[in-house]
Formats: sequence, structure tokens, C-alpha cells
Amino acid sequence: MNDYQEFDTAPEPLPTEAVRRRSSVEVHVRFGNADLAGWFVEQLELSGKERILELGCGVGYLSLPLARAVRDAGRVEAVDYVPEYAKAWEIIEETGELPLEFRTIPTDGALPWSDASFDAVVAGFSLLYVPDLSRTIEELRRVTAPRGRLLVCGPAPDDQADFRRFYEEVVDCTPRLDYRVRGRDMTTEVLPALDEAFGRGERLDFVNVLRFPRPVDLVEFFASSRLYRELEVDLPARDDLLDTIYHVAEDTIGREGSYTVTRHLLGGRYTR
Repeated sequence: MNDYQEFDTAPEPLPTEAVRRRSSVEVHVRFGNADLAGWFVEQLELSGKERILELGCGVGYLSLPLARAVRDAGRVEAVDYVPEYAKAWEIIEETGELPLEFRTIPTDGALPWSDASFDAVVAGFSLLYVPDLSRTIEELRRVTAPRGRLLVCGPAPDDQADFRRFYEEVVDCTPRLDYRVRGRDMTTEVLPALDEAFGRGERLDFVNVLRFPRPVDLVEFFASSRLYRELEVDLPARDDLLDTIYHVAEDTIGREGSYTVTRHLLGGRYTR
């Protein structure tokens, strides 16, 4: 049975019924983001006994592989600031088979655990968007045990080149800070702040390849993402953008059998 049952975490004002029926976790799993979860597990070099904190767990696509990796003697606490993800968590928790607990936390950066509670902490993209980066990093350092590990990732400067190309073609301009969804810059903001708190960390590169077998699959992928949802363009431009994506994908899939999106991610690994 698929670990990721279908549930609707996509926003309502999307252009097609097909997109509204898809959850973002399903999109991730169908098109290859499971590779990113495997990368996190591999980079943490887990023994199976760790207590792990996942900050910004979203719908839980990374939480499950982490919990499986420590299922015999460890535990995962997965937290997010968005209460709407609870529906997804309920479905995952119904199995009751993994050492995994989800909860919502306040946006002030405070974490409800004592000092040195975790052997490993992971933050996939979440540090790009937390309201107070310094406060959040302070808390992450506080709850990480001595010799514990912190692993983070976010977009590299050249990430999502496909989407930018589509955007420029339709809107006829280069996306500037209309592109708010990118959040903080990993290179100049997030990683330097972590270096200051934890000491210089190891820089990691990850290429996440996602393959789309049908044009509508690529449309769903972009339309369920933050990139699409937070663009500051009018609705006709949004529809034109998705039409362009569909037709480009249709042509490419006709020639090559699938459309490939290559995500370039930048990570940092730290030891407390």
C-alpha cells in the first residue's frame, strides 16, 4: 500500500479540477521528490537510534523515511507552523506503526523541548521562511545534543530555471521579487547565519531530477507549488502560464517520452 494516501492540501483557487484533487505530497512522491528524502537520510548517517527533530515538515513526505530509518530504537518529532497540514498528518498517523509524532508550533521560534533533546535536526526549506531566523537558529542549537547533527537545504541560485523561462515567456519580464516564494537566500543569508551559530558547516549540493510522463503532470507540479501560488500576476496571466507549460511539455514528451525538471539544491551539514 502506498504510504502517501491522497488528501487535499492544495489551495482551492487553482485552474483545473485535476490540480485541486492532487495533494502536494502526492505530486512529490509520484515525480521523484522521494530522492530528496533519501538524500536527507543518507547525509545524516543514521544509526537507527537517533531522536530527530524535523522543522517545517509540511505534509510529511520527509518525515516518513526519517521515521523508518530509526524505527527500531529512535523517534522523530515533526513540526510545522501551518495547522492546515493536520489533515495530512492524521492520515499518516492512522497506521500507528512508526515512531513519529506531528505537531503545530508557534511562529515565534520557541521550541517546546528541553536543551539537548535531539541527536539530529533537519530543516528542508523551512529556514527560508521562518519569521525570525536568528531566534529559530538559537532554538535549534539549544535543542541539539552535543555532537548532534543539523542538516538543512534550500534552492541553489540556479534552481527552477524551467519555471523562470516559462514565466518570462508569458509575463514578458524577468521575475524579480515578485518571486517572493524563494524566501531567504541560502548562500548569503541562511548558511552564514548557521555558520555563526554552529561553526562553519559543510556545503552540500544535491541535484533532484523529477520526470513527468504526461503534460498535465507537469502542470500539476508547478500549480501546486509555492512558486506558482505566490506569483504576483493576474489570473489570465496565470492561466496563460499553465497553458504554456502544458504545450511545451506536450511537445517534449512527444519527442522524448517524458519532461524532466532538474532541481538544484544547496545544503549545509553541521555538528553541535
